[in-house]
Amino acid sequence: MTVDVANCENIDINLSDEGVLSFKATADSVAIGFTMEFFAAIDKEGSAWNTKGRNVLITLAKKDTDEEYWTRLTKDKIKNQKI
Repeated sequence: MTVDVANCENIDINLSDEGVLSFKATADSVAIGFTMEFFAAIDKEGSAWNTKGRNVLITLAKKDTDEEYWTRLTKDKIKNQKI
């Protein structure tokens, strides 16, 4: 997953065992952030994040590796225009 933010500083990423991602940062002295609840549980130990230029790259690992794919990324059944 890629978060496209220029001049991103003070990055705070929290991932819960239930599959909720919380992202907070500042960009040009403006606080930004979001919370996203994923379709299923996430493996916190197998997940990681890194910054690359103007992007924050978040690598997520599914907890249940028996599933080949999820039917959607989030629990919400509506289409999110920002994803």
